[in-house]
Amino acid sequence: MSDEEKVKVWMPLFIGAYLADTQRLSTEQHGAYLLLIMDYWMNGAPADDDEELAQITKLSLSAWKKTKVKIVKFFTLQDGHWHHKRIEKELTDARSRKEQSNAKAKAAADARWSKHRAKQSSEDSLSGASRNAPSMLQALQEAVPGAMPEGMHDQCPIPLPLPTPFETEGTNTARSETGVGGAGVVPMSAGLLSRVMREFGIQSNPADPRLIACAEQRVLPETVRAACEDAKRSKPNERIAPAYVLAIIERWARDAKEIDARGAQGPAKAQGKQSRHSGFDKIDYREGVNEDGSF
Repeated sequence: MSDEEKVKVWMPLFIGAYLADTQRLSTEQHGAYLLLIMDYWMNGAPADDDEELAQITKLSLSAWKKTKVKIVKFFTLQDGHWHHKRIEKELTDARSRKEQSNAKAKAAADARWSKHRAKQSSEDSLSGASRNAPSMLQALQEAVPGAMPEGMHDQCPIPLPLPTPFETEGTNTARSETGVGGAGVVPMSAGLLSRVMREFGIQSNPADPRLIACAEQRVLPETVRAACEDAKRSKPNERIAPAYVLAIIERWARDAKEIDARGAQGPAKAQGKQSRHSGFDKIDYREGVNEDGSF
């Protein structure tokens, strides 16, 4: 159905105004007049042709010519057609309302598609950053600038003893706490790390590119659990965001790199700088950390 057909489906009839203008019409004349304005609404101004007008009003030609005398005063004869001022106004208003309705619907649809495209672009950006960035924090910072302020994770103390952050090089598996899955090993996945966060009431999405990057870097569930506990201690009465937990894990990896670098300078220098973190000498942070500090 076209817009014009939709406009003509319903014709407004203001009963008070109609009756005020037609008090002196007979029953037959009322019927003829109503049939004329309804045909006008559907087909436009009728031609000034008695046979056509008689057909519209369902009257014989002679009966129409008698009725015409009373009906013609409601119309204006122009260009060989009977024009009705009020019907023309209502048709114009109906078309205008339909155009406005179409414009609003189009604007709403454009807004929805624009939002969808922006979301898709953001997801593509996050996915690309997680694949190409050398570390989890860099992936987040490249995809969402300012999402992880540099100073945020400096506020979190490192809990001791800290579990080994990463599995051995060349694998993408985590040790199973239950021993299910062969020799105590289960495939690493973002869903597994997400479930660990939810144990602490931290709502995270397994499809979050940051968690996917975390799984790809072989971060163990034990490490995520320790980071969640650390976040809860730091903010006991606050809602913890997943990004806060990931920032803690990133800081631990960076500290592991620094300790590894100090150890390369010699036992004496390394020992002198370990006093502020009691127990560091008992933990092997180098496992799973590459020489350039990436995971």
